[in-house]
Formats: sequence, structure tokens, C-alpha cells
Amino acid sequence: MFDGDPANYYNFVQSLTNLIEAKTTDCKMRLHYLVQYTRGDVHDLMKSCLAMEQDRGYIEARRLLKERYGQGYKIATALVEHLIKGPPIKNEDCNALQKLSIALANCKNILQDVGYLNKVDNPDSLQKIVRRLPLPLRRSWHDKADDITNNEQREITFHNFAKFVDAKARTMIHPVFGDIKDDPRIGRKDSKGSTNRRGANFTTSGSDGDHPDVNNKQPDSSIGSTVTTKLPAKCPLCNSHHVLASRGAETSVCSFKGSLC
Repeated sequence: MFDGDPANYYNFVQSLTNLIEAKTTDCKMRLHYLVQYTRGDVHDLMKSCLAMEQDRGYIEARRLLKERYGQGYKIATALVEHLIKGPPIKNEDCNALQKLSIALANCKNILQDVGYLNKVDNPDSLQKIVRRLPLPLRRSWHDKADDITNNEQREITFHNFAKFVDAKARTMIHPVFGDIKDDPRIGRKDSKGSTNRRGANFTTSGSDGDHPDVNNKQPDSSIGSTVTTKLPAKCPLCNSHHVLASRGAETSVCSFKGSLC
């Protein structure tokens, strides 16, 4: 379908020539197909030729189609505008970069055929298209442009930029090494702010495995009930629960370490 956008004119006319005109020599049938595969204002324009004598109607329809939408400068302007006004491409967005690469190839091929490649082959248009790239790719293109200007000693062309984007898009979709994003599971922090490392931390049931700082409950087999025994206070030297051996009025001895407490 052709909606009147000059950027789509060239491909539409090529399809019309190869799929319709190559199949029938009847100009009336050609005109009906031309009306059928257009829409909007261009559809109304083509339909206005149905009242003419059949051979002259189709010829006039093709003339109007080329005059309104198929002039070389109109095609070039529309194609460049599509490239410039496209949305910015996010970093590592391989799908968007691939679409840009295809659009650049389509633009280059059409403008070469209609003789208007110089419309896009200029620094101003290239700069505006380059601004759509993410910052890392813009930096990479700056290095490439500097190499062309200083080492190769020639002008930068639209073909150079299209080739650069195509190479970057191909790299991003490499079947083995295309995805270079970090694994979100590595270095992720839990709700308490500590780094999540599998098997890194273990918990114990108390601060002193042998001497928990709680009342010790043991079953009494003689009476069939549980008897609670209160543990001695902690030794300030060894931090264990035991009775301090007294030595003098103000000195105690740690019964485990044999030192003064």
C-alpha cells in the first residue's frame, strides 16, 4: 500500500512494475490495481483517472504519481528526515540498532539509484543521525571518523557511517558473545544491605556453644519432670559459666585458666 509518503515511493513503484505491469498489459486493469493499492489523498488522486479513456487514464495516473511523490529531491528529503527524526537508541538495544542499520542501507540504495546520494552525504545530515546513537557508539564513531580524516586523508561519507552501524549491529547479535550485560544475580544485595553470596554465612544457636547464656533445662528421670538449673555467672576472663575460686578478699581465680580475675 502506498500512502503518499515519498520515502516509500521508490519501493512501491518497483513492486507495481514487477508484480502488476509484468503480469498484464491491460491498462484498465493496471489502473484498477493502482487505485486498489493506494490510500488517503493519493488514492483519491488515482481514482480521479478512472473516468478517462483506459489507456490514457493509467498513463496520466502514473504521471501524477511521479509528479506529486516521486521527484528525486522529495524522495531524498523524506528518507533523510526519517533517519534524522527517528527515536534515540538506548545502549545495548540491538533491535533498534539493527533497524537503523536496515534503514541506512535502504536509504543508501535508493538514493544511489535516483542520483541523490549527496543529499545525505554531507556532515550536517550525518551529525544529526549520529546523535541518535547511544554515547558509547558515538565515541566509537568519533574514533572511526578521526581515522578516516587523518590516517586515510579523505572525506567521511554516508557509506562509511552505514558500514559502521552495520558492523556494530552485527556484533551485538553475535550468537555466542553478543550479550555482554552483567548477570543480575552476581553482587546483588539482600534487604539488609549485605552482599548475597551463596553458602557464605552460617548461623549458630547461641553465642557460646558449650555455655549458652540462658537457664539450662534438663529432664529429671527420677521424678519424670523437667528441672531448671541456674548457671553461674560468666567469668570476666574466659567468658564462660563457672564458679570463681576465691583467693583473698578482692581476688578470684579462673578455675579453667588458673589466672586471676
